[in-house]
Amino acid sequence: MPFLLFQRFIFFYLIGVYSELLEADALIVRLTNSPDVSVFSCLDDPHRRWTTREFGWQGRCLDLSDRSGCAYYDLRALNLAENTGLDQRGIIAYQMTYPRKAHLFAALSIEEEADEVVCWSGGAIVGKNPLAMPWSTDSGGKVRKNNFLQSESGIVRVEGVRIHNTHDAFLAKSPAAGFDIRKSWLSWNRDDFFEGQLHRLSITDSLIDGTYNFLSDPDDGCIDASDKTVVIRDSLIRLQEQPGPYGGHTSKWHWQVEGGHNLLYKLDSCRWDQWPSFELVNNIFLIEGPYTTKTTLNRAKCNLALPGPCDDKFLPKLSVCQNNIFLYEQYKEWRQSNTLPGPSPRPGYRFHNKFNPDFLVNHHDCYQRVTDDPSDVGYGDVRGIWNARKSAWINIHSDKHSNPAKVMQLPGVDFPVLNPFAQIRLRNALSGDCLASGSDGSVKLSECSEGSEQWFSTRNLSNGYLDAGLIFETSSARILHTRSDRLLQRDQSDKHLNLEVISTPIGNVDDIDERWYVLPSVTRSEDDLQLYVIESDGLRRTYLRDNAGIAEFQPLYEAGTDTVIPEKVNEAKNYDASLQWHIDTR
Repeated sequence: MPFLLFQRFIFFYLIGVYSELLEADALIVRLTNSPDVSVFSCLDDPHRRWTTREFGWQGRCLDLSDRSGCAYYDLRALNLAENTGLDQRGIIAYQMTYPRKAHLFAALSIEEEADEVVCWSGGAIVGKNPLAMPWSTDSGGKVRKNNFLQSESGIVRVEGVRIHNTHDAFLAKSPAAGFDIRKSWLSWNRDDFFEGQLHRLSITDSLIDGTYNFLSDPDDGCIDASDKTVVIRDSLIRLQEQPGPYGGHTSKWHWQVEGGHNLLYKLDSCRWDQWPSFELVNNIFLIEGPYTTKTTLNRAKCNLALPGPCDDKFLPKLSVCQNNIFLYEQYKEWRQSNTLPGPSPRPGYRFHNKFNPDFLVNHHDCYQRVTDDPSDVGYGDVRGIWNARKSAWINIHSDKHSNPAKVMQLPGVDFPVLNPFAQIRLRNALSGDCLASGSDGSVKLSECSEGSEQWFSTRNLSNGYLDAGLIFETSSARILHTRSDRLLQRDQSDKHLNLEVISTPIGNVDDIDERWYVLPSVTRSEDDLQLYVIESDGLRRTYLRDNAGIAEFQPLYEAGTDTVIPEKVNEAKNYDASLQWHIDTR
């Protein structure tokens, strides 16, 4: 590398990138006004009429007076009182979609006057779709839809909400429908973060930590929104690799091979000239590699940056654009295919400083780039920058003293429920037997004892889908994992996957391609001890179970039947005890 180029690289790298890390413990978000939306918080409104919803497992509530027992609140055409608000602070609600019929579309659906604002403040919505569920319907795909909020008319202002494992989180069905999303945290969204008519959308100071696709126009007919503006400010947005977008690409089962994501901005029924303009200010985008769809595997597509046609040098879709940092992983795929993410401002045109031709971080240009490619001039610690900003956001927004609508953190999703290196014993809720490992690698269930073969240590391994990933280690330093190297496809004569648990010695734990997640169950046993569910993130695996003394994971889809999940519905016993576990610690 020529000396001057190297010197410039070092300057921008140290000053423009790592200054971000050094400031990670400071308030890194700057709250800004959004057009046509007032700046006050819903919780500060003295005239807001608050109600609370206690979500159940099934059925619909069709009246505002129904406070509990419904999985889905259909509040359309009710003429809600002016300034209606849902105060959900401290409440975790669960959505049941797969494998049940897809009739519970959203936690809440509304239809109000166009100028009416309905508030949703606090709480958490957790979908119960299996973590490792792929898209392919031939081998156990996800069932649409699993929304968080649907609006047919009127603005829904969302503040301080934790959303996990949804499908299309926000759905706007008409030009009069929209969302003002603030200080909220979403993870593991399996399709579009937002889908629908893009006429009234604002995202401010939010953490979107994992979505397959970011924004999509409607798939059922476009209505021109070219005179509108979408506002995205002070937010963190992660386009996340997820398991098995489509099952036919590979014969390997693990998520590193099968995983992928789509785009930040997806055309469905609209053309680019029908899309709104954008205000993009002070955002960080993490793009986890190329994109994967039903027909494309790991392709380096240019439209993984700013909204608009890739060859659009004037960028008319941007009305305001400043200080947006794009973090790219697997960036060598773009370099090798000679396809740079785009569109991007060009020197001499709007939004770009001509003295910064390589789009390096400088806090001013619209488009600024850091990549994980050592041969790229913008090479830097992509994951380190994202993790520092994400941690700072969470610390700020989960502090009850600085944020009355603090964002909840979910045990087993955002943090492990077990202490690192805890000594644990797993007792099955059905049989009462304990998990035991043999020196030959076998794992079975037997009568509980204090023997070392029934006690395991846990280690946090957060390089999986979520931050609460664990590995289980025996007293002889063997790692528990699932035995299988096959996908389950419709044309296989043997429809049973052998998902038996075994233990093997593994030198480098970073190479482990399966993590387990210990989740508190939403039901309790008869003796009032806390029950847990143990879920695998290996493709098409679901929950650890006792199968007549054999320790195995429930296959996601088997012999054309629905997957068994821990919580049952419409049955006398409201959980499947073979999938539930007591945990003893010492």
